[in-house]
Amino acid sequence: MARPFTRHTVVRFVAPWACVLGWLFCGRPVVAQVVAGPAFDATDRPSLSLGDSEHGALVSGVDLPRRAPGLWRLSVVSQRGTGWATRDLVELLVRLSAGLQRNPDHAGTAVRIGNLSLQEGGEMRWSHSHRSGRDADILLYLTDLNGKPLSPDEFVSVDSSGRGRWKRTPVVFDVARSWDLVRALLTDSHVQVQHMYLAEPLRQQLLSRARAIGEPEWIVQRARMVLHEPGHAGRHDDHLHLRIYCSRADRLAGCSDDDPRWPWVQGWDHEVRAEVQRTVAQLGEPSVERRGAAVEKLKWFQGESRAAVEALAWTAARDEPGLRSRARDALAFMASPMAWPLLMDQARAAPEAQVVRDLTVTALQVARPEHAAEVLALLGPDVGELGTSLDADARSELRTAAARAVRPWLLEESAESLVDVLDDASPPARRAALQTLEHLANRGFADADAARSWLARDGGRGRWQWMVRGFALRGLHALDRPEQAVPRLVAQLTARQPWLAANAEAMLRHLLGRGPDALDATALRKHRAWARWWDVHRRQFVWNDDADDPVTTTDPVAAEVDPAGAASGPAAAGQQP
Repeated sequence: MARPFTRHTVVRFVAPWACVLGWLFCGRPVVAQVVAGPAFDATDRPSLSLGDSEHGALVSGVDLPRRAPGLWRLSVVSQRGTGWATRDLVELLVRLSAGLQRNPDHAGTAVRIGNLSLQEGGEMRWSHSHRSGRDADILLYLTDLNGKPLSPDEFVSVDSSGRGRWKRTPVVFDVARSWDLVRALLTDSHVQVQHMYLAEPLRQQLLSRARAIGEPEWIVQRARMVLHEPGHAGRHDDHLHLRIYCSRADRLAGCSDDDPRWPWVQGWDHEVRAEVQRTVAQLGEPSVERRGAAVEKLKWFQGESRAAVEALAWTAARDEPGLRSRARDALAFMASPMAWPLLMDQARAAPEAQVVRDLTVTALQVARPEHAAEVLALLGPDVGELGTSLDADARSELRTAAARAVRPWLLEESAESLVDVLDDASPPARRAALQTLEHLANRGFADADAARSWLARDGGRGRWQWMVRGFALRGLHALDRPEQAVPRLVAQLTARQPWLAANAEAMLRHLLGRGPDALDATALRKHRAWARWWDVHRRQFVWNDDADDPVTTTDPVAAEVDPAGAASGPAAAGQQP
């Protein structure tokens, strides 16, 4: 049967030709006209955001329409499959766009949406967050120099003055329409907004706009709190990153908000605690399926409840084997600081060697630097107090896990214990110890003998000198000219050698005293975050060679490496706010 000829049919056929004619006859970019697309399907279908924005998932996500009244989803989003979100967020974006479209000042413009989340949430290539269906990238409103709205189907950056360039066309950040957007988000009655990430200069322009047009003070103050430039990512000078809080249904399913929670926001904490208690009680039911469902649900509460962690630790030690494994996976995923002592207590009391080993390996996955003394004891040949109940293979497995656990901490006091592990009969244990020693020494080792020789020769120098000497061997004298060393150190964040990347970040934090928030991210994302952060903040740093308390190094290796014989000399890293 033939499809009916409607106004939507006209739009489908006429709109593309209108754009083509605009290009041919006007010779310049045209404004994408906002058309009335099909209404958003409001059929009640539950969706849930689980976990947090960086370690979460999306259940029954909703696909944002490609077109809706006043809304335009970028074409690249369809190619990537990143147009999914919770129903709450999708409805917010559709409702927001339609409302702004009714404003005469927004005629001919659209709210342009970039990445949301994948259909089931989780990690995606284009963002460190956006993993639980509560994040959306909203492109900046732009005009040409005459104030005519522009709507590129791509991200366009602007500088601190709000000016940029799209292809050959100069563009200007549209402060007035952008403030309308921010105001609509802050005053929405259905969804609670947590963050609007935006470059600081653009944030200041929006706040100035709000004050200039006489917005109520409570709205200005909310905007001042919710709008901010993130410390862990890029400047956000080409889009506004929106994040909404977990809904009540999300919270009861295991959704967790990061800090902060603004004073006007409802968190449903009492109901969440009651739900955790009900789920913990479910672990005592006779049905294995019911207990398994409780394990899977509790992991999403991310350690908010000690009762949840205690119950999972007990299940990991004493339930049937399949559930023990699932409970251990849940505890490792939660990475709660409460899990280490609870798992180690269960390991000490466990009657079976296999259970002792499994619990301890899981504990090492969630260990933190404050547990260093106990972790270092597990590097010994008899793995501390647990060794009496374990065979040689199990002891080697624990030494392997302990060597990996201490690696990111870069503990000077772990060097001798790690060298002892190089004599272990297990190749994985020896390899793990050697790799961790490379991180400590800031240099690669051809074999175990090279690592032993290094410790015998340089062990007394200490962790700081190990790091400095390692960079000097590569011709990078970070303390001589730190202002020149910083870009080179940033470049090392993507080095093939993991130990070099780890030490580059450690040296950056020493030289600068601050930087992007610590990220559990890929090397490429860390590099991007640091490169953008340095580009923004580099003018705030001044190094003064005559500082009262300079950092000095008289490293003979530096003189050996430098053909001119210039050893690392006195330098000081200082910063001006």
